[in-house]
Amino acid sequence: MQALWPPTPFLTTVRLIGVSTESLPVRVLLIEDHEVVAQALVGLIDDQPDIMSVGRVAGATGAVATALAAVPDVVLMDYHLPDGDGVSLTREIRAALPQARVVFLTAQGHDAVLIDALDAGATGFVTKNGSAAELVAAIRAAAEGESYFTPDVLAQLVSLRHGPVRPAGPALTGRELEILQRCAHGESPVEMAEALHLSVHTVRNYLRRAMNKLDAHTRLEAVLHAAAVGLIELPR
Repeated sequence: MQALWPPTPFLTTVRLIGVSTESLPVRVLLIEDHEVVAQALVGLIDDQPDIMSVGRVAGATGAVATALAAVPDVVLMDYHLPDGDGVSLTREIRAALPQARVVFLTAQGHDAVLIDALDAGATGFVTKNGSAAELVAAIRAAAEGESYFTPDVLAQLVSLRHGPVRPAGPALTGRELEILQRCAHGESPVEMAEALHLSVHTVRNYLRRAMNKLDAHTRLEAVLHAAAVGLIELPR
């Protein structure tokens, strides 16, 4: 499937040769079969000053080749595709482009889809009936190497948790718990820094220490563990 928005050769070259990309926009590849939805999403993406669309395919066919050509930072992945499914395609794209982050985009947050998407390597999950702000926040979080899940999805994950809960580990400080609680409400490090009058670096240090104490490898895992052992509460 030919990409409707081909990548800019110059930007692709800059990223490949290792030049600093801090001032470059986040490159997003969209995999979505509904034309009207796709047009709306691309318009939303390109309206952001720090995000740009670099391609769109309508199904699994040709998606990996397009991803290799476009070199996206983030892939917005629809689950229902006319010639496959988003979970299998996520595994293929992650194998071909390990640095690309995948954010799942689906009409409904079904339990099975959520778990399968996580197992395939997805780092974010937003529903199509969610707000534009949530989608943009998910893209930005993914580009920064962070997970993004709305509070309702976090609640689903806790309810789906299987097996014994690990001990809480070393005691978390009040500030570390506050940071995790704000994570559970979907706040980004930037939003937390503004609300708490801290630097983003300081917020991330608190979060990193909390993750270490909980033996968690990701922010999502830390939030789930903290909620499971009763250290924080998920929004209802």
